[in-house]
Amino acid sequence: MIPELTDAGYRVIAMDHLGMGRSDKPVDPEFYSYVYHVERLEVFIQELELEGITAFVQDWGSVIGLNVVGNHPEWFDRVVLANGFLPTWPEGYVPFTMPEDVDAATERMFSTISKAPASMPKLRNEDGEYTLVFKLMGGPHDFADWIAYARYDERFKPSQITEAGTFFALSPEERAAYDAPFPARIAMGGVRAFPGLTMDMGGTTDSAWEGLRSFEKPFLTIIGNNDTGHLGSVENQNYHIENIPGAEGQPHTRLIEASHFLQDDQGVEVARLIIEFIKANPVSK
Repeated sequence: MIPELTDAGYRVIAMDHLGMGRSDKPVDPEFYSYVYHVERLEVFIQELELEGITAFVQDWGSVIGLNVVGNHPEWFDRVVLANGFLPTWPEGYVPFTMPEDVDAATERMFSTISKAPASMPKLRNEDGEYTLVFKLMGGPHDFADWIAYARYDERFKPSQITEAGTFFALSPEERAAYDAPFPARIAMGGVRAFPGLTMDMGGTTDSAWEGLRSFEKPFLTIIGNNDTGHLGSVENQNYHIENIPGAEGQPHTRLIEASHFLQDDQGVEVARLIIEFIKANPVSK
């Protein structure tokens, strides 16, 4: 995506969250927290004195980024949401019940990942409904299994997860690049902690959703249709379209040959859609 956007004349900033990329990697998963990730993004934007931002948020980038957008709408000119969401759980709510048998949970998750072929069949039709192929593959896993697998299973690798979440196969070079920031398991504290951060999110997003429900600046959704989880569902996409005013009248899209990590599957196309979105929604002075 980045070369397409810079070639079109835009400045692109891709921030590493703590524990990711080339950023610092505290080794203890307990060090990481959702609120701290949100605060770091806020400080990052302030330290660089960024303004007029067009935010592209996906997966945990949306769970973190939409919180910042909702609480600081004045920093942003536009938002693009891709396969993501911002949950609204009450304070003290525990969204998932962790399995008593961790070994069984991690085996279930490993089995699910192992069944995902490098090049995926179409698991949703053009209306976003599950196909028979997906039902034969066993359907979605439990998110609690994913929390346990990421945290405790030594077979966990970033490239493995990315491959399972893409429509097209990754090349050996791409797989190696995803694993390169994590030369040993001890460096994976941040990525291993991420799924479990959902357990402490209750009551942390209320003010952000107040801001999002009154966010009238342009808001576009681009969804990888082959993402079989909640983030790829029509229901999740429509929830944001219906609840964020700036989404009205925008050309919301579902990319048929793209899965959860749509920026890997259709990066050039996603960038093209963002460029069209920016040009169609100039900032009024």
